Amino acid sequence: MPIHIIDMKIYLVDDNVKFRKDLKFFLEGHLHHEVIGEATDAIDFKRNIHYIADIVLMKFQKNILINTISTNYCFKSIREGNVIALSQNNEMVDFRVLQNVGFKGFVSKRNLYRDLETAINTVASGNLFYPNKN
Repeated sequence: MPIHIIDMKIYLVDDNVKFRKDLKFFLEGHLHHEVIGEATDAIDFKRNIHYIADIVLMKFQKNILINTISTNYCFKSIREGNVIALSQNNEMVDFRVLQNVGFKGFVSKRNLYRDLETAINTVASGNLFYPNKN
């Protein structure tokens, strides 16, 4: 069981404004992390990264080429390249592809509030977080 890490700086990358707002509320209000920035997609993140984040939570988009180019930049812009992919449907995601691109973890949006704390702590501790597809 990973150690609970508090006061981490987190950057959110997702095109859904309401989702980002809810996620920020959860991260800051319940997990006691600080959301230091937000972007609509990986390209927007790349253009606007002015912060040193401990973790980036990034929506995994179907266009892997755009994600690959942008996330490669993201990984160089943050500590340890700690980027966790978020997706609505984990059955449609190949975890090997995510790892090859450089994502350190994956959380299904369906299990977000159940798995996110563990994923953040696991990745921040230097490990990978890829749940079972069940």
